[in-house]
Amino acid sequence: MSKRSILRGLIVASISAVALMAPAGVASASATVTRFTFSETETFADAPPECMPVVKSGVTTATESGSGQVTETDNGSAVHVSGTFVYRTDFSDGSYLTGVAHSHTSIVDSGEHTIFTDVIREPRTIYSADGTAIGTVMIHALVHTTTNNVTGVTTASIDKFFFTCS
Repeated sequence: MSKRSILRGLIVASISAVALMAPAGVASASATVTRFTFSETETFADAPPECMPVVKSGVTTATESGSGQVTETDNGSAVHVSGTFVYRTDFSDGSYLTGVAHSHTSIVDSGEHTIFTDVIREPRTIYSADGTAIGTVMIHALVHTTTNNVTGVTTASIDKFFFTCS
Protein backbone atom coordinates (compact mmCIF):
# COMPACT_ATOMS: atom_id res chain seq x y z
CA MET A 1 0.00 0.00 0.00
CA SER A 2 1.50 3.36 -0.98
CA LYS A 3 1.83 6.36 1.29
CA ARG A 4 -0.74 8.07 -0.93
CA SER A 5 -3.26 5.31 -0.22
CA ILE A 6 -2.53 5.51 3.49
CA LEU A 7 -2.87 9.31 3.49
CA ARG A 8 -6.15 9.18 1.55
CA GLY A 9 -7.42 6.48 3.95
CA LEU A 10 -6.56 8.59 7.00
CA ILE A 11 -8.34 11.63 5.55
CA VAL A 12 -11.42 9.61 4.64
CA ALA A 13 -11.40 7.84 8.03
CA SER A 14 -11.22 11.08 9.99
CA ILE A 15 -13.99 12.65 7.92
CA SER A 16 -16.06 9.48 8.29
CA ALA A 17 -15.70 9.55 12.06
CA VAL A 18 -17.32 12.97 12.15
CA ALA A 19 -20.11 11.85 9.82
CA LEU A 20 -20.87 8.64 11.67
CA MET A 21 -21.56 10.47 14.94
CA ALA A 22 -24.96 11.61 13.64
CA PRO A 23 -27.77 9.69 15.33
CA ALA A 24 -30.43 7.86 13.32
CA GLY A 25 -33.98 8.79 14.20
CA VAL A 26 -37.27 10.33 13.14
CA ALA A 27 -37.30 12.32 9.90
CA SER A 28 -36.63 16.00 10.28
CA ALA A 29 -36.25 18.91 7.90
CA SER A 30 -33.15 20.24 9.64
CA ALA A 31 -29.65 19.46 8.53
CA THR A 32 -26.26 20.54 9.75
CA VAL A 33 -23.81 21.14 6.91
CA THR A 34 -20.09 21.49 7.62
CA ARG A 35 -17.83 22.43 4.72
CA PHE A 36 -14.09 21.83 4.86
CA THR A 37 -10.90 22.06 2.83
CA PHE A 38 -7.55 20.36 3.23
CA SER A 39 -4.06 20.53 1.78
CA GLU A 40 -0.93 18.58 2.63
CA THR A 41 2.45 18.33 0.93
CA GLU A 42 4.74 15.38 1.49
CA THR A 43 7.90 13.79 0.10
CA PHE A 44 8.42 10.02 0.16
CA ALA A 45 10.33 7.14 -1.46
CA ASP A 46 8.36 5.58 -4.30
CA ALA A 47 8.73 3.02 -7.10
CA PRO A 48 5.64 3.39 -9.32
CA PRO A 49 5.47 0.29 -11.56
CA GLU A 50 2.65 1.22 -13.97
CA CYS A 51 3.97 1.43 -17.56
CA MET A 52 7.57 2.10 -16.56
CA PRO A 53 10.16 0.74 -19.04
CA VAL A 54 12.13 -0.40 -15.97
CA VAL A 55 10.74 -0.21 -12.43
CA LYS A 56 13.09 1.92 -10.35
CA SER A 57 13.06 3.72 -7.04
CA GLY A 58 12.64 7.45 -6.85
CA VAL A 59 11.52 10.26 -4.63
CA THR A 60 8.02 11.67 -4.96
CA THR A 61 6.95 15.15 -3.91
CA ALA A 62 3.17 15.46 -3.77
CA THR A 63 0.47 17.84 -2.69
CA GLU A 64 -2.99 16.55 -1.89
CA SER A 65 -5.75 19.12 -1.60
CA GLY A 66 -9.48 19.17 -1.78
CA SER A 67 -12.77 20.16 -0.29
CA GLY A 68 -15.99 18.60 0.80
CA GLN A 69 -18.88 18.70 3.14
CA VAL A 70 -20.47 16.70 5.91
CA THR A 71 -24.27 16.80 6.07
CA GLU A 72 -25.89 15.51 9.28
CA THR A 73 -29.61 14.91 9.77
CA ASP A 74 -31.69 12.99 12.27
CA ASN A 75 -31.72 10.09 9.78
CA GLY A 76 -27.98 9.83 9.17
CA SER A 77 -25.14 11.60 7.51
CA ALA A 78 -23.34 12.06 4.23
CA VAL A 79 -19.76 13.02 3.46
CA HIS A 80 -18.70 14.15 0.00
CA VAL A 81 -15.07 14.92 -0.84
CA SER A 82 -13.36 15.99 -4.07
CA GLY A 83 -9.59 15.83 -4.02
CA THR A 84 -6.56 16.35 -6.23
CA PHE A 85 -3.19 14.67 -5.73
CA VAL A 86 -0.48 16.44 -7.80
CA TYR A 87 2.94 14.80 -7.82
CA ARG A 88 6.35 14.41 -9.43
CA THR A 89 8.65 11.43 -8.95
CA ASP A 90 12.36 11.99 -9.68
CA PHE A 91 14.69 9.07 -10.42
CA SER A 92 18.47 8.97 -9.90
CA ASP A 93 19.16 8.72 -13.66
CA GLY A 94 17.44 12.09 -14.23
CA SER A 95 14.21 10.67 -15.62
CA TYR A 96 10.95 11.55 -13.88
CA LEU A 97 7.20 11.29 -14.04
CA THR A 98 4.38 13.67 -13.25
CA GLY A 99 0.75 12.99 -12.50
CA VAL A 100 -2.49 14.38 -11.19
CA ALA A 101 -5.02 12.12 -9.50
CA HIS A 102 -8.58 13.39 -9.26
CA SER A 103 -10.81 11.66 -6.72
CA HIS A 104 -14.42 11.85 -5.66
CA THR A 105 -15.46 10.13 -2.46
CA SER A 106 -18.84 9.79 -0.79
CA ILE A 107 -19.95 8.09 2.39
CA VAL A 108 -23.66 7.91 3.18
CA ASP A 109 -24.78 6.50 6.53
CA SER A 110 -28.50 5.97 7.08
CA GLY A 111 -27.99 4.36 10.47
CA GLU A 112 -28.83 0.90 9.17
CA HIS A 113 -26.54 0.98 6.11
CA THR A 114 -23.32 2.70 5.10
CA ILE A 115 -22.52 3.21 1.43
CA PHE A 116 -18.94 4.12 0.51
CA THR A 117 -17.80 5.08 -3.00
CA ASP A 118 -14.39 6.33 -4.17
CA VAL A 119 -13.62 7.04 -7.84
CA ILE A 120 -10.15 8.04 -9.07
CA ARG A 121 -8.85 9.06 -12.50
CA GLU A 122 -5.09 9.64 -12.69
CA PRO A 123 -3.25 10.67 -15.87
CA ARG A 124 0.53 10.40 -15.65
CA THR A 125 3.42 11.22 -18.04
CA ILE A 126 6.86 9.56 -17.99
CA TYR A 127 9.88 11.64 -19.09
CA SER A 128 13.46 10.76 -20.04
CA ALA A 129 16.38 12.60 -18.40
CA ASP A 130 16.39 15.19 -21.23
CA GLY A 131 12.71 16.07 -20.59
CA THR A 132 11.27 14.20 -23.57
CA ALA A 133 7.91 12.54 -22.87
CA ILE A 134 8.43 8.79 -23.40
CA GLY A 135 5.10 7.42 -22.20
CA THR A 136 1.72 8.13 -20.71
CA VAL A 137 -0.37 6.25 -18.22
CA MET A 138 -4.05 6.50 -17.37
CA ILE A 139 -5.01 4.96 -14.04
CA HIS A 140 -8.62 4.27 -13.08
CA ALA A 141 -9.85 3.08 -9.69
CA LEU A 142 -13.30 2.44 -8.28
CA VAL A 143 -14.21 1.22 -4.80
CA HIS A 144 -17.81 0.80 -3.71
CA THR A 145 -19.23 -0.99 -0.67
CA THR A 146 -22.63 -1.20 0.96
CA THR A 147 -22.54 -2.46 4.53
CA ASN A 148 -25.35 -3.33 6.92
CA ASN A 149 -24.38 -1.53 10.13
CA VAL A 150 -26.56 -3.81 12.27
CA THR A 151 -25.07 -7.12 11.13
CA GLY A 152 -21.71 -5.86 9.84
CA VAL A 153 -22.30 -7.75 6.59
CA THR A 154 -21.14 -6.12 3.36
CA THR A 155 -23.90 -6.71 0.85
CA ALA A 156 -22.20 -5.11 -2.17
CA SER A 157 -18.53 -4.70 -2.93
CA ILE A 158 -16.69 -3.51 -6.04
CA ASP A 159 -12.94 -2.94 -6.15
CA LYS A 160 -11.57 -2.15 -9.62
CA PHE A 161 -8.12 -0.89 -10.52
CA PHE A 162 -6.71 -0.77 -14.03
CA PHE A 163 -4.40 1.30 -16.18
CA THR A 164 -3.56 1.82 -19.83
CA CYS A 165 -0.17 2.68 -21.30
CA SER A 166 0.75 4.55 -24.44
